[in-house]
Amino acid sequence: MKSFTATKRATIRQTQSVMVNTLFVFSILMLLSLSAYARGAPESFADLAEELHLHGDTEDRMESRRAFAEKRKPNFKGWLKPEDRYNMPKLK
Repeated sequence: MKSFTATKRATIRQTQSVMVNTLFVFSILMLLSLSAYARGAPESFADLAEELHLHGDTEDRMESRRAFAEKRKPNFKGWLKPEDRYNMPKLK
């Protein structure tokens, strides 16, 4: 059985490995987003983000945030127009 110190060292190595991998992935994502920005993609992404934000029932979204803050289960009312659930905004 490993000693406490050996286990602690192994945990620290695993944590360092995760941190390095996370930083690597983050740097790749930054490069990809910068290349997308250079191609003029942000406007279409910004439009899509806005449409997705407004998609669905805003009151249910706010209820989820209130419930989380109050540490209780949310009381959702559902979609105002149920057909909207399957009409997701798309990237133009």
